Amino acid sequence: MQLFLNEGLSKPQIMKEIGIRSKSAPERWAREYRVGGAEALAPTRRGRRPKPAKPAYATREE
Repeated sequence: MQLFLNEGLSKPQIMKEIGIRSKSAPERWAREYRVGGAEALAPTRRGRRPKPAKPAYATREE
């Protein structure tokens, strides 16, 4: 996004420089940036949540 805003490069120039082939990704990034700012482009956690830690005791008697 900084290449577009600060250096004034066009989308095709940015795509060539970064090595992106799909036109939809930069368009989506620009839309998300306009709506939510730089925080919208921050990586988000994906996948399953980690399992809770097991208790310190290993058997029922403990």
